[in-house]
Amino acid sequence: MAEDVVLFSVLKLAGKPLDVTLSSRTISWVASASSTAETREVHHYHFVKMSKVITAVVDSENAGDKNPGSAKPRKLDNHDDLTFTVHCIRRNSQGKWRVRELKFECSDQETCRRWVAHIKERIVKQGNVRPQNLLVFINPYGGKKEAGSIYDTHTAPLFSLAGIKTTVIYTEAKNHARDVMLKRDLTEFDGVVCVGGDGTFAEVVNGLLVRTQQEGGVDYNDPDTTPQCPLMRIGVIPAGSTDVIVCDTTGVTDPVTSTLQIVLGCSLGLDICSVHSGHQLLRYTVSFMGYGFLGDVLKDSESHRWMGPHRYDFSGFKKYFGNKAYAGEVTFLTSGDEDHHPQDKTKCRVGCAVCLRRSDSQTSDVFECLDSSTGGPDLQDDNKSLVKENNGSWKKVTGSFCAVNAALVSGCNRLAPNGIAPSSHLGNGCLDLLLVHKCSRFNFLRHLIRLGNSGNHFNFDFVEVHRVKEFTFKSLTSQDLKSAGNPAGESTSNTSLVKQRQSRYQATGDSNTSTWNLDGEVGDIPDINVHVHCQLIKIFAYGREDVKSLNASCCMSRNRTKNKSAWR
Repeated sequence: MAEDVVLFSVLKLAGKPLDVTLSSRTISWVASASSTAETREVHHYHFVKMSKVITAVVDSENAGDKNPGSAKPRKLDNHDDLTFTVHCIRRNSQGKWRVRELKFECSDQETCRRWVAHIKERIVKQGNVRPQNLLVFINPYGGKKEAGSIYDTHTAPLFSLAGIKTTVIYTEAKNHARDVMLKRDLTEFDGVVCVGGDGTFAEVVNGLLVRTQQEGGVDYNDPDTTPQCPLMRIGVIPAGSTDVIVCDTTGVTDPVTSTLQIVLGCSLGLDICSVHSGHQLLRYTVSFMGYGFLGDVLKDSESHRWMGPHRYDFSGFKKYFGNKAYAGEVTFLTSGDEDHHPQDKTKCRVGCAVCLRRSDSQTSDVFECLDSSTGGPDLQDDNKSLVKENNGSWKKVTGSFCAVNAALVSGCNRLAPNGIAPSSHLGNGCLDLLLVHKCSRFNFLRHLIRLGNSGNHFNFDFVEVHRVKEFTFKSLTSQDLKSAGNPAGESTSNTSLVKQRQSRYQATGDSNTSTWNLDGEVGDIPDINVHVHCQLIKIFAYGREDVKSLNASCCMSRNRTKNKSAWR
């Protein structure tokens, strides 16, 4: 069915006359029929989706402004009052988003202004809601300490182009961003942006979630309470050491790509974990938790901060040769979904069917930037169609572990290109639980090497991986392990185990216990209870794209005869 035509004119692009049409969803153009007598000549039909248009401006009104990505102001041209520029999105061969400028020349000023007005009107009527006023946190100390220059060079000009107002705060200390989110009046903002690494993002998430629960009267210290979803979306501009969240949600660690996805109002649901110790919320985690090896590495690295990011390599080397294993009991609720598991070699990409199916009525627009109407079951409806989603079973594994790792996202980074959980999903309400049982130093090295070179690091007899909705970890002593009377690694089903309140905690200095690595923060209490909350927050992101299937240009083309009825 042909789209409704909003506006049609003969305009010039690069000096060539074109039949240009504005419809409800696209701007399209083809070589003008009046420019040649050969009506049957084949021409390329081009179009750009309105959902990928940033804005349109009359060039005479934009004179003196800087072009996006350029430090030099644009010079005024004699014909600027007859031309307008459409700023839209294109993708390069690496999957990075860039701005493309289409400069159309009109016959008169009235036509020029009418086109700009109608394009802006169509942008507003697109399905996804674009931000108008953003609170921006810049962490000047994270990563290579380039967050300020990254924002000024790449992000601020694009926000200005899109007409987005910003309030910028430079963080001055640890948890500064979290404290601002807890105390500041946020009513004027429709989104918050972090320019930094995963730690800055985690701070903002924790502040926003705790505030949302406080304002909603929800007891966030109760591990059995379902938290409320915040209305505000969060964006991340990569400027940290690893930028795991950005890599998993956009497919690249590129500040321009992340900025453009914020500008267009792309929205993606992200799972969050609540980590409790008894009736106390320790924190919300957004990407990773690790006990044993990775917990020890993080704690040791804190005393070597002067080394910068290399402190993790140094501490990792030390802890590898220590080869410590810790006794513990892991109780977990399996996913119960048979159509996806941690080793199915699938990737969570744009329009992921697993995540869309898990989206409930409150998160039905998780991929609204895709103009997708795919919906999942109403998770609040207690009917037989949900039996498959709720038939997970409780299991318990007791033994000595070199590492207990839990990943919400794949965790791809420079040391592990595919991440610790390559087949994890962003919004399926589950995490991948990786248990590395006590093994020799040589075998643990084999496991780490496969993790680093994109091999199958699960394929060892001392490694097991489960997709779970909830888990509890309880530290044990060697005596506890012996008195338990169960061989290490035996699994049993017991639905009551997780309901037991933990009454004992090992002392922080006990050499029999490790510490938790909670999104890069040290968690000294070993005994924890973790719940996964499906798509609890929304972030400004489009999702990971399949680069191989991308066209390098945002403007698609088709061969059409010069018959207007064939392409209108």
